[in-house]
Order: sequence, then C-alpha cells, then structure tokens
Amino acid sequence: MTFSYQNYKIKISKSVLDQIYQYRQTGRLSSESGGVLIGRQIISTGNLIIDHCTVPMPLDVCKRTRYLRKDPKHIEFFTTLRQRENNIYAYVGEWHTHPELIPSYSSMDLRNWQRIGKESSMPHFHLIAGIKALRIWQFDPTNKSVCELKTILWDKIHEYEC
Repeated sequence: MTFSYQNYKIKISKSVLDQIYQYRQTGRLSSESGGVLIGRQIISTGNLIIDHCTVPMPLDVCKRTRYLRKDPKHIEFFTTLRQRENNIYAYVGEWHTHPELIPSYSSMDLRNWQRIGKESSMPHFHLIAGIKALRIWQFDPTNKSVCELKTILWDKIHEYEC
C-alpha cells in the first residue's frame, strides 16, 4: 500500500498489512494486539518504506480494550534486523488494534505516543487497525501534534498498491 503525504510517499509492505490484518478484533471477546513498525527512508526521495513489524509476544498485555507492549523481544527483533541489514532500518512507530469499525486513537494512545516522542526527536507513525478500516497518524514530538495521514478501508486497500 502506497500513499502520498506532503512531499513524499509512504509505503507499507503487503506482508506487514497481512500480519496486522490477521489480528483485527472481529470476535466479541477478541483482545487488542500490537507491535512495532520498522522501516527505512530512501535518502534521495525522502520516501518511507515500512517493511517489517512485530506481532504480539508472550509478555505483552492483551486485553479487550488495552494493549501494552511489554515483551523485550520486540526490541530484540528490531536490533537484530538493524544490525544484520547494516543499520538501514529504523523504529518508525507502533501499531495496535481497536474493537471499532473505524478506529480512533484514545487518550491512552496519545499519552503513549507522547512518551515515545520523549525518547526521540523524530516524528513517528502510528497505525490502528479497526474491523473495517485502518488509520495512520503521525506524532511530531517537537510540537506535540498529531496529524491523521490516512484512513483506508480494508476492502479498498488494493487501490493503494503500486
């Protein structure tokens, strides 16, 4: 899936979308799930490619309306990938699910994005997967602003493929 934002493009690989899609909360008792987004920036264009994500790990907290990334294996996966690929990959944000048709971020999500922003001065991308759609936001820690980048219905995602 590729879409334009400001003067660059953001591409989320099909494998990442497929992994996230399988964790949607379609059942009445389904728990929230999540992980980290890992990508690389093309220096010549500024385009961002999100190639990898982690999925829920054993030590994470997965409740009906709450997900907490607690397992250190998320960061271990990222560190191993980064070292193996000569540091081309970066942590670009987080993803998680919500039991909503079209997801919105919560005050808890915003607090988490602000906490992540304190650890890095670069903007991060956050994806929330709902039942019918996914939404992507960018959090800029320098001015503490949240900007919605895109809302895409799962059944229309093929329209964004390049």
